[in-house]
Amino acid sequence: MKRAKKNMDELRRHLEAMRSHGHGPARVFEDWVALCFYALQRDDESYLEIMGRYDNTVRIDGMRPADRFAAAFACLVQAMEASNRELLGDLFMEYASDKYTGQFFTPWSVSSMMAELVTPAEGERCLDCACGAGGQLVAAGLAMRHAGHDVRKSLFMGVDISFTCCAMTAINLTLRDLPGVVVHGDSLRLLTWAGWKIVRTPLMPPRLVRMTTEEATEWMEGPVRMGLEQERAKEEERGSDEPERAMPPKPAYADMPMFRGMT
Repeated sequence: MKRAKKNMDELRRHLEAMRSHGHGPARVFEDWVALCFYALQRDDESYLEIMGRYDNTVRIDGMRPADRFAAAFACLVQAMEASNRELLGDLFMEYASDKYTGQFFTPWSVSSMMAELVTPAEGERCLDCACGAGGQLVAAGLAMRHAGHDVRKSLFMGVDISFTCCAMTAINLTLRDLPGVVVHGDSLRLLTWAGWKIVRTPLMPPRLVRMTTEEATEWMEGPVRMGLEQERAKEEERGSDEPERAMPPKPAYADMPMFRGMT
């Protein structure tokens, strides 16, 4: 863990140094995540489009922005190798959550505990319809490996309305070698905008590949719809077995002017 902390501290120093180029922390973080995401896809056009926002003729402490971003990615890979936890979610909350008036993910300790308590069986699909950085999927994959399961027989699927969240989840699944699918869309309205899958061949490392819109839509309308319908059915079944609950008494302060209408 000491090695992982050292790598993460160095990663933060690289991101902080980018602010000297006149960019805010949220912009720097989101661009860095997107660059990592496109690098894993070998999408040079999108990579260079983002890199074009930065002046790579300027060096600070001997490093160009391109050097900083690449070094930060290397630190992330090394930190992942040295730790058994998800790391991007903490960085997002540190650098970018204020931009969205406070977006917070499930703490890793909670995700890990949930995965240990309910470890998916080998071959099961793991679906997170609001995946954030993919922490719950990573926790499930690590718990399955700890239990001796072959994660290659399972599928890890994440959906999120945020592109940056989808990118973080895709990076996590790819670098953790967890076979999966990530859909950029709205799981409540079953809307799909894009999708990616992690492809693995026997002699090659995992690759991140963009799906066609039609293929991504099939994933959204298939497993996601089925998962949501199963959850609704379980809730209805639980609800029918529970006795009707009486309304709690009205609190004494409810009639005070400052609280009127809030209860």
